[in-house]
Amino acid sequence: MTPTPNNRGVAHENGVIESAHGHLKSFVRDELLLRGTGTFAILVEYRRFIAELVGRRSRCSAARIDAERELLNPLSVQRTADYEETVVTVASSGGFTLRKVFYTVPSRQIGQRLRVRFYDDRLELFLGSTPLLVLPRGRAQPNGKHGHVVDYRHVIHSRRCKPMGLLNLVYRAQLFPRDAYRQAFDLLLDRSGPGVACRTMVELLCLAHERACDAELADDLPASRMPDLNALRRRFDVQLASLDAAIARTIDSDPVLARRHDILVSIPSVRAITAASLLADMPGLGSINERQAASVARLAPVTRQSGKWQGKGFIRGERSNLRQALYLPALVAASFKLDLKRSYEALIQRGKPAK
Repeated sequence: MTPTPNNRGVAHENGVIESAHGHLKSFVRDELLLRGTGTFAILVEYRRFIAELVGRRSRCSAARIDAERELLNPLSVQRTADYEETVVTVASSGGFTLRKVFYTVPSRQIGQRLRVRFYDDRLELFLGSTPLLVLPRGRAQPNGKHGHVVDYRHVIHSRRCKPMGLLNLVYRAQLFPRDAYRQAFDLLLDRSGPGVACRTMVELLCLAHERACDAELADDLPASRMPDLNALRRRFDVQLASLDAAIARTIDSDPVLARRHDILVSIPSVRAITAASLLADMPGLGSINERQAASVARLAPVTRQSGKWQGKGFIRGERSNLRQALYLPALVAASFKLDLKRSYEALIQRGKPAK
């Protein structure tokens, strides 16, 4: 017997494999016809269906499979890589495009280079070697247009600056977390016009994100009348008060957090909300110096240069919520604390922007 290599693109040389694949496809097609529909509610249900069909077809070959299994070598202890790896840069739109699919990520990752492990059903994102998040894998549309995997929580606060952009947003259908939001937007468009509809919808989505209540809010959206934004805010503000109490209990139950919290609130102009934000978004607080803290909070200007070109440095990057939490306390301190006031005025005199 003389072995010969299989040539890529020559179909008849893979007949033993391709024929079995063809029979399996026909078998699956017939079973779907008997089932009455090719639609599955979730991916797990479809995989269970396929596993059952393959198991039924494999029973007739069980004896041959068992005989061959005795001659097989044991599997490797380490799992082989079943993913492709690539590097993407998060654009100013708050996402990246990979294989004709646009994925959104948290806005604090804008400008970052992320390492992506590309699986059959998901994407695992890493910032350096640190796991960041897992996204479901999307597919391009059958007509060749881009697909979209959108989490409204990643992009809704940027929409707040320009709410009218929601009207012609290419991934508007994927932005709504539930059908109730889409129906409410259609109702607003029909009765109030584009301007009011876009502003109201953006505020509803911001409310759902800030209060972590998109399911409860969807249940409260009326199907046939205009949503009352003020009434919804009053209702979920009660939940916000209970959340503040839960944060306080969490801090008090941990001696390390409680000690750091006491030190922070002892600083003039820093109160409970700012202290909780610092504890949540700057976990290294207490073990890093002032330069490292400024870098973590993205308050240190980033140098922009390429070769002989020298651009203007400015602060940017992740943790904008941390900068926002520090802004008002810093403004109060610069107005009433003499040493900080002198430092602030000296920076202004050197041509630094006021904020």
